[in-house]
Amino acid sequence: MRLTPPQWMHLFIDEVCRCQRQLSGTSLGCHYHKEGDVWEVTLFCAATEVVGGPHDGERMHPTFWTDLKQLTGLLDVEEMYWQANALDEQDQLGTHLSIIGRYNDHPIWLRILAASPGGLPPGQHVAPNFGTVTENW
Repeated sequence: MRLTPPQWMHLFIDEVCRCQRQLSGTSLGCHYHKEGDVWEVTLFCAATEVVGGPHDGERMHPTFWTDLKQLTGLLDVEEMYWQANALDEQDQLGTHLSIIGRYNDHPIWLRILAASPGGLPPGQHVAPNFGTVTENW
């Protein structure tokens, strides 16, 4: 059974996205899961895969910034940490910022990934020989 996120979570995600700055437009991915009474929310920018040409198959990850002061002002922060690298080959989250706290009294665990999770297909394909971009998700 797929769990539908509550309305407040949509507002929270919109506010978190306003804390992000990026060099180029790209799709934003969001995974969510409820464990007990805590909502786990994972946000990430889509990778772009090159199709054709000398860089065929290469994946590019967008450059972005997170305004930490603005972000931490959105919720009551209980814990916050930065994971610099993947823990092992099974760690699909890799490098990320993690914040555990409360948003309008709702327990939440927010993770903002440096790159889309391992195993996830690219959010878009770019074909430089044809000048096209195809959105996948």
